[in-house]
Amino acid sequence: MSQSTCKKVLITGAAGLIGRSVAGHLVHAGYDVTGLIRTPPKGKPPPFKYFVHDLACPLQINEHFDAIVHTAASVGYDYDFQTFKANNIDATANMAEFAKAKGLRFIYLSSTSVYGRVEGREGGGGK
Repeated sequence: MSQSTCKKVLITGAAGLIGRSVAGHLVHAGYDVTGLIRTPPKGKPPPFKYFVHDLACPLQINEHFDAIVHTAASVGYDYDFQTFKANNIDATANMAEFAKAKGLRFIYLSSTSVYGRVEGREGGGGK
């Protein structure tokens, strides 16, 4: 993503492991970052503007962005299927539709959790 063509970035999951890292790098590089997070941060607030929003619900925001970096997801195995679907499938569909309606670049990031549990190994979102 070139800063000359993309200055305002909306990052979903900005309080999570991947989103927080991406947001930090973009802020450091001079981008105007807005984060979408599921719950208010505890402790020190992030170094960017943020909104608390449940991405399972369609996003209603009138602010202009040049791109969306979608990192929000529920990882691990502590979720029932409906919660997993709402936080992963529905949330991604809602953000993709929002990006399409606004004509925004849509960048989707995931993690190794998508591969599920690996027999005999920790990781992949497992316990």
